[in-house]
This record gives sequence, structure tokens and C-alpha cells, in this order.
Amino acid sequence: MLTRGTVKVGTLHDFRKQEALGAEIGDSGEGTRLLTRENTYADIPAIEASPVLSSIWKIEPGATNIHIIGGAFSVQETYSDSYVYCVSHTPSEAAMRKSGYDACVRIDDPEGFFGELTQELYDVRRLITGKWFIGDCQYVDRTIEESALAAGVHPALLKPPIYAYQQETRMMWEPRKVPIKPEVVSRAALTTYLSEYRF
Repeated sequence: MLTRGTVKVGTLHDFRKQEALGAEIGDSGEGTRLLTRENTYADIPAIEASPVLSSIWKIEPGATNIHIIGGAFSVQETYSDSYVYCVSHTPSEAAMRKSGYDACVRIDDPEGFFGELTQELYDVRRLITGKWFIGDCQYVDRTIEESALAAGVHPALLKPPIYAYQQETRMMWEPRKVPIKPEVVSRAALTTYLSEYRF
């Protein structure tokens, strides 16, 4: 990584392979969440505004006098596969060792590093559409009440609380086509944004 700029860009669905990757890296629930709604009262505007209810009922144009009263509803969301590059935003020797590593690399210029990596995936390899996002993972249960603050968090950024020690930030890119697989990328310019980190 430090000498040739070689990194592995994973995929969201590949990280679900917990048996192959181990419990510290693999997570069978990657990119999923279960949105719930209980003790429901909803009229047509509320149904259409609700991610849970609107995924269950489609209101035909011109419909009137529709109400849902009571009950508990849920909908399982699964985010489509994407390319993913994961980093810890705070250095942690314990997290590094728990993941089975004995060295750490610091990204001195995250904007430059991810810009360079995006350019390789987009311009050179033609793997991505140009749509991307970056965000910090939120360590909460993946079963979320629709009205909860965490319901607004992208499903790919949700991880169970047991992984909170990872303090993970993810860069994700939309693929041009699926299925996709992890890619090993070598781009010498990446090395200019990196340095060795010692605890």
C-alpha cells in the first residue's frame, strides 16, 4: 500500500460473507435494516409519507377515505451492492489487533486519497457510475422504529453496536453493472496521500 498504492476495494454484499471473512470483518446484515411502525393511525397522506406503509400499500389516484388503525408493520430494506472502501476515522491499536493486523496506514489527505481512488475506478477501470457517498457508520440495532433518528441513516452505514470499536467511515460507489466483485487496485499516486502510523 505504501510503496505501490495497492488497495482492495470491497463490495457491500461481499462483506456479508462472515464465515469467509471472520466475525471482525464479515457481517451478514451489511446494507440491511428492518423499519418498523407500531400503533399506527394513518390516512392517505400519512400512508404515502411513510416508508413502511407506502411499501406495503399503493394508493391508487383518486382514492379517498382510507385509514389504517392499529397494528404493527415492518419492511426489510436491502441496499443494492456497491463498491466499498472502509477506514477507521480514529486510530485504535486494540481495533487493529482485534482485526488481526499488525500495522496501520494513515491517510494524510482523505479528500485527495478518495479522489484518486474514485478516478481509478471511474476513468481507468470504468467500474462506477460517478455516484458516490462517504459517511461514518452508526452503531445501532438494525431494527429501527420508522420515526427514530436512525431511520434517516443510510442502511449501508448501519452496524450493530458490537462493532463500535471500529469507528468506521465508508466510501461507497455505485457500480455501472452488477454483479460485482472486490477489486485490487494499484495506483502509484495513492502513495502520496499515505504514511505509516505507529502506536
